[in-house]
Amino acid sequence: LRQGHTTRVDESQPVPSTLVSEAARTLITFSGVTILPDIPEYYRKYPALLNFLSAQKMPWKESRTLAGEIGEYIVMMRETDEAYLVGAATNESGRTIELPLSFLEKGKHTVEVIEDGDDAHYLTNRESLKVTTRQLTNKDKLALKLASGGGVCLLIKKNL
Repeated sequence: LRQGHTTRVDESQPVPSTLVSEAARTLITFSGVTILPDIPEYYRKYPALLNFLSAQKMPWKESRTLAGEIGEYIVMMRETDEAYLVGAATNESGRTIELPLSFLEKGKHTVEVIEDGDDAHYLTNRESLKVTTRQLTNKDKLALKLASGGGVCLLIKKNL
């Protein structure tokens, strides 16, 4: 997030994104290899995000775009044997997205919601986040609150 001045002549601005949004983008952007440049101690500061990143085990059983508008926002779901992972990211406009959970199997699921903090903003407070856990079913809807330049990560454990 703090790349600062670089050798690039076309862009030397900070990344216009929050920490949660950047974690969500590792799921949204399909890649055979996700590279996370930094030292391990930095990731340990955010155990929920580290769990979300660690749960991204390929091959994906299913990948599905759940919502989005080009240039505005996207909500992407990827399924593994053990979990459903959802990543959402928005542009510079904050927004709330009502997400139906109809893609889940029947039964109760433990959902860890990692979202931007109430004071998060891509220009002023990129690392603010909050984590909540709740039980939900495929009949529920979840309100995803994304800060300006922000995101949401959902780690939904399957009931095995």
